[in-house]
Amino acid sequence: MMPQDYPCFETNNGPYQLVEILALNLRRIPSLRSGLTALILLVSTLLLQFSSTALLSDLGPGVILTGTQTPPAFYYRKSRSWYLYQVGNNSISKPPSYPTFAEVAGSAETVDPASGLIDTAKTVRALLPLILPSDRTLLVNYSGMATVVELGVSCFRPEVKASLFTDQGSPRMWGTINPQIPGLTREPDLFFNCTVPLRMGDDVFGGAAEKRAAKEWATAKCLLDSRSDPTVSNFVSSNDTLLIFNMTRGYADVYGNNGNQNARIYNASTSSVDDPWAQLSYRLNSMDMNLAMTICVPQMKISNRKIDAYSDANRTEPVLGWDPNAADYRSEGVRRQLGALPGSKLSVEERGLLRLSNDDRPGPSNNTELLSDMLWTLNLEYNVTTAMCTHGCYFYPDGYYRVEYIHRAQVAVFQDILTTTRNPAQALLAHYFTLLQMAYYDALPEFDDPANATARFYVPVTMPVRWRGFTAVVTILSVHFVCVLVSTVFFLDGTRLSLLGSAWQAVAQVAIGEAEGVVAKASMATDGEIKKETEGARSSGRACGQKTHVGLMITGNGTRAGLFRRLGHV
Repeated sequence: MMPQDYPCFETNNGPYQLVEILALNLRRIPSLRSGLTALILLVSTLLLQFSSTALLSDLGPGVILTGTQTPPAFYYRKSRSWYLYQVGNNSISKPPSYPTFAEVAGSAETVDPASGLIDTAKTVRALLPLILPSDRTLLVNYSGMATVVELGVSCFRPEVKASLFTDQGSPRMWGTINPQIPGLTREPDLFFNCTVPLRMGDDVFGGAAEKRAAKEWATAKCLLDSRSDPTVSNFVSSNDTLLIFNMTRGYADVYGNNGNQNARIYNASTSSVDDPWAQLSYRLNSMDMNLAMTICVPQMKISNRKIDAYSDANRTEPVLGWDPNAADYRSEGVRRQLGALPGSKLSVEERGLLRLSNDDRPGPSNNTELLSDMLWTLNLEYNVTTAMCTHGCYFYPDGYYRVEYIHRAQVAVFQDILTTTRNPAQALLAHYFTLLQMAYYDALPEFDDPANATARFYVPVTMPVRWRGFTAVVTILSVHFVCVLVSTVFFLDGTRLSLLGSAWQAVAQVAIGEAEGVVAKASMATDGEIKKETEGARSSGRACGQKTHVGLMITGNGTRAGLFRRLGHV
């Protein structure tokens, strides 16, 4: 007989038939819950293939704290040599960086509108003897020798008696000036003879107007001779006086009404006051001209001493970037670090600095004339005007007048502080401290006196910075395990009469003859197929076929299945 004549036997034609069998058996899924569980299990298995990618998405740059270290730091040069002064003029260079420093918190400026005084107070800052920017930005605490700068600037409204001289070149003003602050009035008055800047306004010498010109003040500084003996030196010391100009008119206003530009002298007098500014007015032909002036006195003290500085966060050093759309420098980060933003005063930590302990421990016997000289010798001779504006003003000097310029990047920071805070003292403090930083870090690689310092740093590492990927993977794993557990329960509950629930393998070991066919089929049958087979056997009076004396029988209230032999069957 052919195999199809025996209902207890089945054959297949190879692996391709398995697809057909799978399709036919989909209808045998006992319930919707089993199918849904299988679907969720399949989806979770597929999603787990991307678990590594999800976990990697949680990683990012981070830092960990190291133990105490002894960095290779040097704070001074044992032997002094003039070659260190051969650095050029830092005023005409762009600062290569704005290094992190430590500052004593809590210093507040003094503002007295009635007398026109603005005083930054003593600002104490420590220059860290660390060459690498990464060491400064990842520094947590530092204890050791360092260079400490005590720098302050006072600006006050002066009493002015002056004349304005116009000729072929830029205007020039001379006269006497005296600060009218109780307890600070100087005798005799200071004499000045300085070139005055002209406001750019709409005056353009070819090409399009600069976007920055509209927001800049036409500002310049002029060094006044405040020495008791003017013959001592040509250069400024740390207690000299600066005269700050702010012009409100341009070249066309000054010389457009001046006919053939012959030399003329106009008397100027104080017309009004505005905090530290004295507003001077004078009549130029039929036009009223205004010029604001203030006196600023910078004070500086530099010492080498042991400091303790600390911070609880890493930081980045600001960069003076360029915005091509606005054609202007982006100075907000620099001004934030220097504490020169308008509005409420930011904390040391908010400015990205280290907090310096307010400790006046004396330093060693060596002096700091080197840094003092490197800063102050960068200034010019007395009565020489320095332009503190770029596109907002210009000078038209002739052969008799001398005007000096500083780098446009330094001017941008100065102007942004001045125009946003209206505080010339704060602007000058930032300018001079930047010059001092440039001089210090230019010479630092050549220092050879050990700082004997200890420090702790953050170390950059790759670490988890969020938990979204981890949460997703744990959730999918949990769903997967639950689905496996539920599937196992469903399987055990549905196979009590089949392979797992009955001892078909044990029966097969002793079955012989006509029982072999029944055991072979029942070993891989489902509960439903076994029930159907037994019901068919009872209804037809046959077990598995006409030629068998062996069949299936369900016992134990439908929870067990077994073989039976029909007695008396021929």
